[in-house]
Amino acid sequence: MDEYQIVELVKDRYRTGSIKPYHNFLLNDITIISGKSYKRSYQHNPSISKQVTGYVENNTTDLVSELEFPILEWSVIPYAYLHKKGYVITRYTPLGPAPLPNLKYIIQCFIFMGV
Repeated sequence: MDEYQIVELVKDRYRTGSIKPYHNFLLNDITIISGKSYKRSYQHNPSISKQVTGYVENNTTDLVSELEFPILEWSVIPYAYLHKKGYVITRYTPLGPAPLPNLKYIIQCFIFMGV
C-alpha cells in the first residue's frame, strides 16, 4: 500500500465514524488493526509485529497550535523510533507490546474540539 492509499484508508475510517478519539491503531499492508486486537494477536502469533507498517494516533484538541504545529506538542515519534529499533518501553507502550521493525508511517490525527 502506498502513502496515498494509506491516507485514503484513514480518511474513509473517519468518514464512517469507525475512528474514535484516543483509539489508536496500527496498519499492515492492507488493513487497520486496533490496539486491543493487536495485543491479543501478538500473544498468539509474535511474528505479527513484522507485518505492522504504520501507526495512527488519534487525539482531540482545543488548541489551534496543535493543529498548526503538531510536532511541537506531545509526539509519538520518539516511541515509534524506539519500537523500530527494537526497544519497547514497558511502562507506556502506545505502539503495542513488541518491536515494530518494519514501521514506515506515523499519522498523528487531531480532532478539533474548540469553539
